[in-house]
Amino acid sequence: MGKPADYKDDEDVFSQEEVNRFMREDRTKEATKARTKAEEDILKALGVENLEDAKATIAAKKKSDDEAQSEIDRAKSTEAENERKANEANATRSQLELTSKVEKALIRAGLTVEAAERARKLVDIGEKASDDDIKTAVEALKTDLPGVFAPPPEGAGDGQNKDLGPDGKPKVPPPPGSNPGARKDTKPPADPHKAALEKLYERYPNKRPKD
Repeated sequence: MGKPADYKDDEDVFSQEEVNRFMREDRTKEATKARTKAEEDILKALGVENLEDAKATIAAKKKSDDEAQSEIDRAKSTEAENERKANEANATRSQLELTSKVEKALIRAGLTVEAAERARKLVDIGEKASDDDIKTAVEALKTDLPGVFAPPPEGAGDGQNKDLGPDGKPKVPPPPGSNPGARKDTKPPADPHKAALEKLYERYPNKRPKD
């Protein structure tokens, strides 16, 4: 079969390689147009005119968000520190209240204020001990260490000879018919427990019962 009479083998005929190249170029142009359109839409949404302005806007927004987050973190940190201090204050107050209760229980059991201050560490109780727990622990301590609560023997520990006076000289016997042991005043004897508790209330005035 022959070629048409008007067919020409000239430069208007494209090779397959050229056709492929044209198609690639067209696709590149379309992709570029689409990307440009997308960028324009983004810039319009951000209210800026070019990409550099958009970058600056995004950077400013990020900085603002970071500063806001820092403020939130600082506020949380301050809140946590205040809570820690409050918990410490509550724990200290609870410990002081417990110490006061133990010392008063020891004083009621027969100790002086000074002895109660030293002996309170021997009372085996927990941090949240109730009044009954304290009472039971004090009774147990009296059973285990009765010598702590026993009154000292008369004249024991004074380092003096009973036959000598305070000045180291022999004591002079009293005249016949005299009563050297008689009290010169008529005041009733002081209640040692009341006096001890009064000293304790001076140390812990908030524990004094209200009238």
